[in-house]
Amino acid sequence: RGEKIPEHLPGMSLRKRKGNTTQPKTNKRVATAKNTKPTINPKKRDPFDENEGIDSGEDDEEDLRRIEAEPNQAEEEEEVEKDNGEAADEKRLRLARQYLQEMRAKGVLNDEKEGSGSDDDDDNDDAITKRLRKDAERESDKFMNNVADTLRSSPLTVTRVIAPHTKPVTCVALSADDSICFSGAKDCAIAKVDIESGIKTVIKGVRDGQIVDGRHTGHVLSIAVSDDSRLIASGGNDKVVRVWDMRTHSVIKVFKGHQDSVSALTFRKGASDYLYSGSFDRTVKVWNVNEMVYVETLFGHHSDITSLHALSRERVLSGSRDNSLRLWKVPEETQLVFNHHSSSVDAVSFLGPDRLLSGSQDGNVCLWDVLRKKPVQTISGAHSGKWVTSVAARYQTDLCCSGSSNGVLRFYKYLRNERHLEDVQSVSIQGFVNAVSFANSGRFVVAGVGKEHRFGRWETIKSAKNGLHFISLPAAE
Repeated sequence: RGEKIPEHLPGMSLRKRKGNTTQPKTNKRVATAKNTKPTINPKKRDPFDENEGIDSGEDDEEDLRRIEAEPNQAEEEEEVEKDNGEAADEKRLRLARQYLQEMRAKGVLNDEKEGSGSDDDDDNDDAITKRLRKDAERESDKFMNNVADTLRSSPLTVTRVIAPHTKPVTCVALSADDSICFSGAKDCAIAKVDIESGIKTVIKGVRDGQIVDGRHTGHVLSIAVSDDSRLIASGGNDKVVRVWDMRTHSVIKVFKGHQDSVSALTFRKGASDYLYSGSFDRTVKVWNVNEMVYVETLFGHHSDITSLHALSRERVLSGSRDNSLRLWKVPEETQLVFNHHSSSVDAVSFLGPDRLLSGSQDGNVCLWDVLRKKPVQTISGAHSGKWVTSVAARYQTDLCCSGSSNGVLRFYKYLRNERHLEDVQSVSIQGFVNAVSFANSGRFVVAGVGKEHRFGRWETIKSAKNGLHFISLPAAE
């Protein structure tokens, strides 16, 4: 008592998240309102004000009586579960039994000698431990299946080409079950292709500036599909994000707010509740597609945003013409900046929650660790010095690839322990590989190819064929 205690230490800042209207929680042991002094703005208060002290404790006893009278929150939650007909312990027991039944159905457990005290019990315990650890890794994006070595067995070739567009393809996306491929192009159209039958449904755009059934009025530069395959999002030179119903092919929402072309789109993986959009206006915007509302805008890039990618956590990776890539931690409102490329970063992708891949107009492909400011590996001149126009990684595997305009799509194996990319295979593709997407099943990879770069006409490859190029991949053992 009598010692001066500062509200906050010098150098510390009090942050308030945009749109957060909830008041900070107060300590229940402070004096009650009838004896408290007027609130002083902490930004204006002198942390070493000699008149500031600790309030007398005569009101603390009253607060303690009030706190003791409040019901315990954990007890309340347990009572709610009991009211629903199931106590907390009963629920945990039910879920454990359900989990064991699933493991028995898959042949993971040996029921013949279970509970007999034999070595089979230890084997079952080990099997359960491994399964729980594997499931936890899958949920945290850290699981990595080794499939890249299967590409070494035989040469890869383009097995199929579908041309739903009349101009260069700029973006591609696959449905969760790999049955449908969506694409956008410079002909202002969106195409839906049934991969098995090859049937094409094309939603043509309009070029006279009029809005017709929500169709695009400029080049379509980005497209994304939600994990539940219910929604499609598209963006382009008309500066808006359109959300489509996949079944009816109708626009259900138009998000406005960007001041320039929408160059990149990605859904949050798994949840499908958040959509991220990147634009030439140098911002990333966050949209809630469940409520169909705008959430917030992320600022930081100094030039056009060219690409985005997101996994299950509320983090989004972006590349920009300011030669940097940034990892945005949305809830924390912070960002990690990675600088190494000497030119525009045109393509980015997650290899895992802590590993990043980038391709640039400087011709290099870089592998990054989120804990390091510099890349752990740089593949210089990955495509004979040509611009790297696309990169992609197959989710939860060690397989990734990069595309360019030098006629080759390169595949790499990610060596996790060595933190290194190793060449495993390449495929000849004539033209600009503007976009690449791996099938979730691993059966194939699709490349969106055009005669021109997706953002401009700096170079034209007349011998290239605008379309979707499918490369079959060998099945993993």
